[in-house]
Amino acid sequence: MLTFLNRMAGRRRSLSYHLQWAWNRLSGSVGERGNAVQIYCSAFNLGDYLAAAAIRKLLPEYRFVSLICNREEWEGAQGFLRALPAGVPLVVGGGGLLQRYFSPAWEDILVSAKNHPLCIWGIGMCDSLVRETAIPPQFVREIAQAASFCSWRDPATAEAAGTGAVTPCPSIWLTDQLRPGLAAEKERRDSARKPVLLHAIHNEMGRERNLSFAAALQQWCSEHGWEYREETNVRPGSWGHIRPRQVLANYMAADLVVSSRLHGCIMAYALGRPFLALCHDRKITQFLSTIGAEHVAVPHDSPTPLIDRLDLGMPNNGMKPIADCVAEIERTAAEVRASLAFRNGREL
Repeated sequence: MLTFLNRMAGRRRSLSYHLQWAWNRLSGSVGERGNAVQIYCSAFNLGDYLAAAAIRKLLPEYRFVSLICNREEWEGAQGFLRALPAGVPLVVGGGGLLQRYFSPAWEDILVSAKNHPLCIWGIGMCDSLVRETAIPPQFVREIAQAASFCSWRDPATAEAAGTGAVTPCPSIWLTDQLRPGLAAEKERRDSARKPVLLHAIHNEMGRERNLSFAAALQQWCSEHGWEYREETNVRPGSWGHIRPRQVLANYMAADLVVSSRLHGCIMAYALGRPFLALCHDRKITQFLSTIGAEHVAVPHDSPTPLIDRLDLGMPNNGMKPIADCVAEIERTAAEVRASLAFRNGREL
């Protein structure tokens, strides 16, 4: 019975993709090149959704049908891909798509890449220190070889792929666009209040470890007159997709962010908030290395080093300017346009 219901749900999702595609064609393409397909991780995860939304905004010439490649959604997406007319561009990104969980989706994407120009932008490997998550490097190389364009979010992924540039996560660009409005909202709300410590929690750390860090941070806040808050970057009950401004407002309101989430660190950086990173996954240390922020890394196995670091103060100086990241992302957008305009040496 469960298998039957899953199959029916997959067909319903496939139908919704086809209807979206038909509407895009009937309503007329935006710009010169028309429709394209975007594939990304989750519409309910802040980092995944912001990166994907940034890519869509940076490529306004295209009207995208967005496919979600988690296991619950992929059967519908798979059926849509198979029926897609040849030559339609596929843009994969952003998010941590290079992990074992998404291997079935990648198998289908590689088959589709034989008939469609494939652009990979803003994705990276997830390489947890807690459990095995990364896909084998040889599979990363196979994915890279199938693409007409690759731009990875960190050096380790680029090294595993053997080709492609490294560009900051596209979510930085969109967060920077939203930053002035968020700052104005923060200024209106700020009054005589306690400073806020925001703890961005990833379940990959494990329940017991997360609870121990939360207890230690709550105790530190109580002793120093701070307010403790938590954030997960995930809103599974959101209608259609997460509402980024609501979550970003929590980061903007923070006087310090302590994050075991990659995009907790990225959002804090992009919004100019001081942060410390609990490095339980190599993707976090890779991000810190790309912005010159190795000095904010904290071990993930015990709260003691974190509390000691809080007592020393939180210098966040010496990082790469946000404007440099924004410029790099915009240059990559121009390169993506050029890549999608050509295939096999001919303009599409």
